[in-house]
Amino acid sequence: MLFEDVRPLREGTGMPRPVHLGLCNAGFTDAVCEALPSAPGLRRLTRLDLSLGTMTRTGAAALLGNAGAFAHLEMLVLTENLLDESSVEALETLGPEVWLQDQRDAGRSAPAVACRD
Repeated sequence: MLFEDVRPLREGTGMPRPVHLGLCNAGFTDAVCEALPSAPGLRRLTRLDLSLGTMTRTGAAALLGNAGAFAHLEMLVLTENLLDESSVEALETLGPEVWLQDQRDAGRSAPAVACRD
């Protein structure tokens, strides 16, 4: 899957009105984080799952810099990405339920950050 493949999701076209969106195991998670704040369909979502991706500080900064766009989410799943400890701590403030467990080191598959509930 390429970032261009999710254009209909970003533009809110060609789909029914989803309330749960999972863009998991993507190699372009940072780009998704940068595009989502302006996506028309984001406001309809109650749950967003970006787990198993490649989110780094860049993606975290995009989410944090647009925190108001994500404040309505009931659940934000960011498990098993490539986030460092400081990004994990900052992202915990994005909503009532933000899952950030089992972050990976870019060079390893084992978790690099302990579970934070």
